[in-house]
Amino acid sequence: MKKEATKLIFHVYDAPAHKNDENKIRFNKSVFVAAQQGIRICPILSEGADLLCEYLARQSAIMTGGTYSFLTDNEKKERRYDDKTLDEVTIERLDELIVRLANGYRTGSFEAPTEFCPNDGYSEITSEKSEKN
Repeated sequence: MKKEATKLIFHVYDAPAHKNDENKIRFNKSVFVAAQQGIRICPILSEGADLLCEYLARQSAIMTGGTYSFLTDNEKKERRYDDKTLDEVTIERLDELIVRLANGYRTGSFEAPTEFCPNDGYSEITSEKSEKN
């Protein structure tokens, strides 16, 4: 018996949401189709995204069992929005986050993140696991 492939989408939000009706409908349909096909969406929010993007990103992760992540300013953990869960995140390198998530979804066992060292000169990301797996 062939094991089913792990299907992930890493969706980077780097601009404000497109608010016209056509894009809203297309986005909603895409998330529902992904959920139906067992594709997990792992959104990554970056600096250009707005609050609507954050909402859409979090919802797509919840609806598909993915993991919501966001880029941040290394040591400060600053964001434009007042996020009460900000103290509950771990900062790690983006490449290591993606590999860790892909392996975790493939095996069903997630390794603990490797804490980011701001002196190594790489970009970083923070992540939080969605409630649905």
